[in-house]
Amino acid sequence: MKSDKIKTNIIMKRAMFAGIIGVLLSFGCPYVTALAEHYDTIDSYLEGHMKQAAIPNLSLGIIKDGKIVYLQSYGKGARGVSGAKNDLYAIGSVSKTFTALAARQLMASGSIDENASVSNYIPEFQSEYMGKAETITVGQLLSHTSGISQSAGGAPYIYNAEYSLEDVVGKSLHITLAHRPGALYEYSNLNYLILGRLVEIASGQTYIEYVKERILAPLGMTNTFPSISELQGKTYMQSYLPFYGGSLPVSYSFPEGISPAGGFFSTAEDLCRWMILYQQGGYINGHSLISNNAVSSKELADNDWCYNIFWTAVKKADTQTVLHNGSLPGYSSSVLMDPASGYGVVVLVNTFDQAGVFSSAPTPWILTEGIVAFLKTGDFPEQHAAGWNYTLLLWFAVLILGMAAFAVFVVQREVRSAGRRKGIPRIIAWAAVYFAAPALWLILVPLVNDCSWEWLLVSNPNVNLSILFIMAVLILTGIGKGIVMLIKFLSPPVKSVPE
Repeated sequence: MKSDKIKTNIIMKRAMFAGIIGVLLSFGCPYVTALAEHYDTIDSYLEGHMKQAAIPNLSLGIIKDGKIVYLQSYGKGARGVSGAKNDLYAIGSVSKTFTALAARQLMASGSIDENASVSNYIPEFQSEYMGKAETITVGQLLSHTSGISQSAGGAPYIYNAEYSLEDVVGKSLHITLAHRPGALYEYSNLNYLILGRLVEIASGQTYIEYVKERILAPLGMTNTFPSISELQGKTYMQSYLPFYGGSLPVSYSFPEGISPAGGFFSTAEDLCRWMILYQQGGYINGHSLISNNAVSSKELADNDWCYNIFWTAVKKADTQTVLHNGSLPGYSSSVLMDPASGYGVVVLVNTFDQAGVFSSAPTPWILTEGIVAFLKTGDFPEQHAAGWNYTLLLWFAVLILGMAAFAVFVVQREVRSAGRRKGIPRIIAWAAVYFAAPALWLILVPLVNDCSWEWLLVSNPNVNLSILFIMAVLILTGIGKGIVMLIKFLSPPVKSVPE
C-alpha cells in the first residue's frame, strides 16, 4: 500500500510538472519566438552593414543585467557562438580600460598616489609648456588632462615592434606639452603608456605579469592577452583595410610596447565578462578587484569627466552611456554599456578604414549604439548609407596618371634628343635624380620616424603609399631613361651629310 501511494504521488507530481511546462510553453512560446526574431533582426542589421562596408569578420556579445544573453560571429568562416567565444581580435584602445583598473588597484593599496607627480616615480621624466617646466600628476595621465598631445601619442616610434614598454617610455622622458596640465582634456596614447610603466615600477612586476595575475585570472578571462607574445601560438583574426568595394589583407609586426594603451587581444565573450564586472560594481564571485570598491557603470555614467576612471561617458538627449572604442590598422572595436537599461554590447571587427575610403561607414561604435537603441526601443537609429570617398579616389587617379605621364615624357624626351650626350656630369645627374634620391628617401623615412616602412604603410597608407609610389616611378623612369642612353651609346654615331 505504501509503495502504491508513493507511486501515485510520483505520477501526480509528474503530471503537475507537465501541466506547468505546458502552461509555460503556451505563454512562453510567443516570448521565445519574439526573442529569436529579436536577435535575427540584429543579425540582419549587422550582416547588411558588413556587406556595405566590406567588413570580413565580426564578433558580437550582448549582456543584460550581469548575464551574457547573446553571442554570435559573422563573416568568412564564421562559427556562430564558438567564434564569438574563441576568435581573437586586436582591441586597440579598449586596452586602456585594463590599465586604468590596474592603476586604480595600486592607488587603492597606496602603492601609487593619484595626486603625486609622475617624476616621483620616474625621476628622469620632464615636461614643459611654453618654455616653462610643468608637473604632471598620475591622475592627469588617467583622465587625459596631462597636456600631452594626441600627436605625441601617435609618434611612430611608439609602434616600433622592437621596443618594450620601458623602451618606449624611455624615449618619451622629455615632453613639450600642448596644454598646461589639468587645463584641458586631450586624448593621448602616451598618457597610458606612461601609466603602464608606473604600474610596473609600483608593483615590481612587468605590466603584463601584473594584469594577468591581478585582473585577467580573477575574472576568468582566459582568452584575453595583454600582448601578442602572450598568444603562444594561438591564431588571431587576419587584419584587412577596405579599398573601394573590397578588403585588402595586411600584415605587420605587432608592436610589443603599446600593451597598456592598445596592445590587447580578446574575444567578444571575454569582453562581456569585462562589462559584467562593472555592472556588478567591480565585484566578481563576491570579491572586489579594488579594495573598498564602489565603482559601477551607473556611477561612471554620472561622472562629469569627459574621460573618467575607466570609460568615456557620452550623453545624447536623455540617454547616458559609458563606452570605450579602439582601433589599430586592420582592427576596430567598441564596448558600450547603457546603465539605465542594463544592456551592454561589444562589437569586434577585423578591419579599419585607415585610409578614409568610406564616408559614413558603419564602425563598431556606430553598430554598438544602434544595437543598444534597438534593444531598448525596437528600432535602429537612422544612419546614412556608406559612400565612397571620391576625393581620395580622384587623388589616387591623378597621382597614378600624373606619374605615368611624367615617366612617358622623360623617356620620350631622351629618345628624341639629338646626339648621344653621354658626358659624365649628365650620367651623374641621372643617377642622382632617379636612383640616389629615391634610395636615400626610402632609407631616411623609417630612420627619422624610428619605425619600419611596414608600420608606416599600414598606419598612414594615403601619405606613405603615395611617397612609395612616387619613388618607385622615379626609379622605373630612371631605368627606362638609362636603357635609352645605353642604346644610344652602343649605336654607331650618326654622320651629318653636307647639303
